[in-house]
Amino acid sequence: MKFKIVSKLARSIRKRFLIVKKYMLNVAFLGDFLLDLSCKADRAKAIKWLHKVGNKPLEGVDSVPIFRDVNLSICDRLPKANWRVIIQSNGEVHLQYGAGVERQENAIFEGVWYGEYSKFDFDNSSYVYGSGVKIVDDEIIFVPPSHSLDCICMLFDKQDKSMVFSNSIISCLALVSLNEMADLSAKISDISHVENDRITSGGVFNYNPKLYEDERYIFYNLMYHNFSFKSGLSASILPRIKMEKFGTYEEYIDFLDDVIASLIRNGSSNFRERKLKPMSSISSGYDSPAVSVLCAKAGVEQFATINVTVGGQSDSGKSIAEKLGLSCTECQHPLGEDIKDLTTALDEEYIEMLHIFLATQGIGDNVALMAFDEVIGDSLFFSGTYGDVFWARNEWREAGFPLTKSYEKSIGEYRLDKGFAFIPVPAIGMQFPKSVFRLSDSCEMKPWMVGGTYDRPIPRRIIEDAGVPRGTFAIEKNATNPHPLNVLEYKQLSYFMRLKRYLS
Repeated sequence: MKFKIVSKLARSIRKRFLIVKKYMLNVAFLGDFLLDLSCKADRAKAIKWLHKVGNKPLEGVDSVPIFRDVNLSICDRLPKANWRVIIQSNGEVHLQYGAGVERQENAIFEGVWYGEYSKFDFDNSSYVYGSGVKIVDDEIIFVPPSHSLDCICMLFDKQDKSMVFSNSIISCLALVSLNEMADLSAKISDISHVENDRITSGGVFNYNPKLYEDERYIFYNLMYHNFSFKSGLSASILPRIKMEKFGTYEEYIDFLDDVIASLIRNGSSNFRERKLKPMSSISSGYDSPAVSVLCAKAGVEQFATINVTVGGQSDSGKSIAEKLGLSCTECQHPLGEDIKDLTTALDEEYIEMLHIFLATQGIGDNVALMAFDEVIGDSLFFSGTYGDVFWARNEWREAGFPLTKSYEKSIGEYRLDKGFAFIPVPAIGMQFPKSVFRLSDSCEMKPWMVGGTYDRPIPRRIIEDAGVPRGTFAIEKNATNPHPLNVLEYKQLSYFMRLKRYLS
């Protein structure tokens, strides 16, 4: 009883402290000082964690085999944007990659990054959307995406000391011996989304990458930071720490404009084997219409919306696109045009279509992307994902993208098949997000505050400044991604179905 009272009192004190802290951050002079102090404290915490784990980030892996022969080869049976690296116990290194992966000498990459494509220096970029591998002398550098919705998977065989790395957990499993593949795949499928939530809940500055371990194998999720594996030595983290601070709305929008323009240039470079065409989706809410406005400024011409009614409310962004003067393709939701409730049990008749989203570390909710099946291939897909995290007023999150939910983590296998890069625009520059949280609640943004639980001043200002009248968008929060209730019932089957794609 005493514990409950003390716990309740502690929560009450913490809540009041956060209210006072938030108020002080919004007092002009004092706010600037406290914001700077708070950001420095966040950065110091991140550096402290990176120093602690930097030279020993993978518990159970004591050393890397001494590299002998390195072989890079295209593999037609892999999905378009998939790659994998096998480091055998004898030191042989084999890098296999799909037909849609870019290559320059001993480096491969799928997706785009902030910077010039011709330099192929994705490992030095602060904003990476896709993944890649660079082999320099006796070092292999793995580069994951700049968000925590996806990662590079690593499988370590404790028995023979071999290692497999890939941008697909299924691609790793496909290299396990046939007599162990079914059992290991079943175990991973049962725990993957729960363990992934545990890993991402600490954010990219405080996480344990171990996903699974048994007597023989360990699975790791290499997330956000670059990872270095040097011949004969141990693995280490090459940290990506980039603090962006924005004092005004204009500063923040100029920053987003610059990054979006750079990513588009990277994707359309004449030095590429395969150019990626930019596109964005538009819903009836805040985030994707705001992203589409930013994309239109950068010259993007392809937009799509899902013509669906969820719980009696339309989520089509067609009318918003018309007000913006954008040509927009209406697409059909894979689960039908009238969905009564997104929280629903999966039906076996849909598994053939849904398994590619369930064969991930998520819960299959990204199936709504199949609405764009005919237009999303080989694209730069600019998304409003993370808008509820970074653009919502009264949301104050810690640094490092901490995520405690399974949503939006099911895109991987579908993305690799279609060969598109996924860019969650609200997450750009949000390693240390406090300046944007402060901006959302600032006096400057008061004209775009509407109150209530669905209040996002930054995207509202972007949309209204582009000419869309208030009252014609973001009236009520809506969604199109389902929340399956019986995920585990079909997880194993989905993993096995997807494995056939890699084994065929």
